This record gives sequence, C-alpha cells and structure tokens, in this order.
Amino acid sequence: MAYTYVSVACLALLQILLAFNCSLNRMILKKSHGCDEDPENSLYRAIVAHRNCCEYGPILCILLLVCAQIAMYGEKMPSWWLWLGPAVVLVRVAHAASILFFSLRRPNPLRRLGAGGTYVLSLLLCGLIAYSRMG
Repeated sequence: MAYTYVSVACLALLQILLAFNCSLNRMILKKSHGCDEDPENSLYRAIVAHRNCCEYGPILCILLLVCAQIAMYGEKMPSWWLWLGPAVVLVRVAHAASILFFSLRRPNPLRRLGAGGTYVLSLLLCGLIAYSRMG
C-alpha cells in the first residue's frame, strides 16, 4: 500500500517540478506568456512535458488509489499489482525526460517507452479494477 501512496506523491512532485521548469524557462527567456512553437525551444519543450504530465498524471493517480482501496478491503487483487505504481512513475519520468532532453522533431526510444508504458500500465490498472469487481 505504501508503494501506491509514494507513487502518487512522486507523480504529483513530477507535475510540480515540470511546472517549475516552465516558470524557470519563462524567466530565463523573459517570456511572460505564450511561446514559439519551435521543437528546439526549451520553453516549448517544457510546456509540452508539463502539458502531457497534466493529461495523464491525474487519471493514473486515481487508478492507483482505486486499486489501493480495493486491496485494502481484501478484494481479489494479485500481489504484483503493488509494483505498478513505481512502474508508472518510471515511465512518466522517462516520457518527461524524453521531451525535455531530446529533440521533438523525431521520436526517440525513451519517448516510445514512456508513451507505450503509460498506455499499457493504464489499461492494466483499468483491467485490474474490472477484474476485482467480477466474481
């Protein structure tokens, strides 16, 4: 259970750090609003990374917390589900890093891992919730 709460805290921290990175880039570039849509622009990449984290972070937190609640009440849940929280954090950090540190002009392996891992783990969490409610 602790893995889940720590994972949710890490996802929230990631979102906060990405927001802070946007603010730092705005201060450095002296850009109070908007930005050029240049894939090599650090502010643009910071905004894209933060925006993507905002899209997926909340639903992943909800899914993890629902699984934790189901497990807490002794419902059927495989023991390995606890490792999904740390796995989610790893793929989300990988995805953010792939946007911040690599060109957006073409996909890179880290970005594929982050995006693909997010989809797989999200669907797995949904499946676990449905599985726990059947039977």
